Formats: sequence, C-alpha cells, structure tokens
Amino acid sequence: MATDISTFPVEHKVNTGWRHKHLPPGVLFERLEGWAQRDARANTPPEVQNLMDRKGAVSLYMEVASAVQAAPRVRTVGTFKLDAVAAGLATYAPRFADAGLAVFLCKKRQYVHGGRDTRKWLEFVDREVDATYLPKEAYTG
Repeated sequence: MATDISTFPVEHKVNTGWRHKHLPPGVLFERLEGWAQRDARANTPPEVQNLMDRKGAVSLYMEVASAVQAAPRVRTVGTFKLDAVAAGLATYAPRFADAGLAVFLCKKRQYVHGGRDTRKWLEFVDREVDATYLPKEAYTG
C-alpha cells in the first residue's frame, strides 16, 4: 500500500519528557508510559493511527498493544520488563515488515535533578519513506 507522502509528517520534533528529539520524515513516536492502563484504540496518537490505517496494520498494532500490556512488569515499580517487550516486538517484526513498517523499542536514561530518570518509547517507521532509519536509542537489552 503506497504512502501519501503529502500527508505524512515532515521532519518534526517530539517532546521526550526532557527535551525535544528531531525525527526525520516517516518516523513517528509513541511513549510507552501509560500503556499498561490505557485503552489502546482510544488513546493511540492520531499520527500513529493514521499510519496504521494507511498501511492496513491497525489489527497488527492492536495485537502489539495487547502483547505489550500483557508483558511482565518490574515488581517494585510496575514498569514493563523491557527484555520481554523487546522479545514480543521481535515476534511481530516480520508482519510489520510485510506492511512496509518497522517498530523500535527505545530507551534513554538521563540524570535529572540529582536522580536518574528513564524514558521508554516506540518509534514507528514507514519504510517507504525512510528505508534505513535506526534510532540511536534503540533498546538492545
């Protein structure tokens, strides 16, 4: 399914919680925080929803959202165990590739106000727009 480039975001920036990250055309960002409690369909960012609609991947996205929500959590703080999320996403990678998409789990740790803060997010890439993009914050375990 071809992507309508005119409606796809041009280079843009997103607020990661600490600062802005510049994303090239064809790359969308979705925070992982809050996924455990949310209604995936109702709370999907509109840009991500539009991309999934254009690529015919809405049901795949919903499967991934369910898998992420079911992922084990760190007992003391309730955050997702990223190794489990990454393993789950890896099982969906071929189906995303068939739809012309890639999805990356990203993580960045930063010292803020004397303490450590970690942000986690997903980046969705339309491979018709950017065939080689790889986020520098891609989670590798």
